[in-house]
Amino acid sequence: MYNETHQSGPSRYRIVGMTAQRHALPPSPAVAFGEGLLFGLPAGVLLAMPIALRLEGSWSNLFLVWLAAVGLHGSLVGLLAGALRVARPLPRLSPALALALLFSVGPFSWLGTMLDKNTHHRPLGAVTFAVLAAGIALLALALALRATVSIRSRQRTRRWLGWALLVGASLVSLSMAASPFLSTFMMLRQEPLYTSVVIDGLLGMALMLVGAFARFPRKLEISAATAGPLALGVCVLLFAVAMKSPLTGPALQRVSALWAWIA
Repeated sequence: MYNETHQSGPSRYRIVGMTAQRHALPPSPAVAFGEGLLFGLPAGVLLAMPIALRLEGSWSNLFLVWLAAVGLHGSLVGLLAGALRVARPLPRLSPALALALLFSVGPFSWLGTMLDKNTHHRPLGAVTFAVLAAGIALLALALALRATVSIRSRQRTRRWLGWALLVGASLVSLSMAASPFLSTFMMLRQEPLYTSVVIDGLLGMALMLVGAFARFPRKLEISAATAGPLALGVCVLLFAVAMKSPLTGPALQRVSALWAWIA
């Protein structure tokens, strides 16, 4: 362990930078992957709740479907979160690209809805959407880059400007996407698989990102290389036990888009 008080010049900054990175990232790929796998088990528990609630039947059947969903979705989220943790640190443009996607969701939804209602010539509508969508994507990327650069600035005013831009653009985008999203959800609420695509997809993506970038406690990080594979084993075991019932597979296939796609 280096003592930075005895260092000077460029070497001091290299040591401090390496130490900061060591605390920010897991100490090894095995630990990073294990942390992702370990997070998959509680993530599967959360993901399985809306899946089981979409099913009508006896409590025993609901419980088996919930167990199967915990195992299936927990394994997938754990593997994806672990892979992202191993890939860290991601390129510096990754936060800006994620923000650009968030900023453009609302304008894309609004543009698609408007063209669908007012354009009767489909090829012309497709070309119009492609051109305008390219402009929206470039503008969203420019705003995202400005927000991320300003947030990292040492000047307090620029940091506040970056946060204001991030929050403001996010709220505008989400408000523009709210009406198309709700109308589509209300139209498809009677179709469990379509609802599964929307709800399970968004919730699963959010949990995967949390598992990929969350900071784990030091004590948990020490045991993650062993506890992670054990958590994955629990997910696989839960899925195998639940699928022993001949009713679980067909029931899960009706309410889980993931299992319907696999099966």
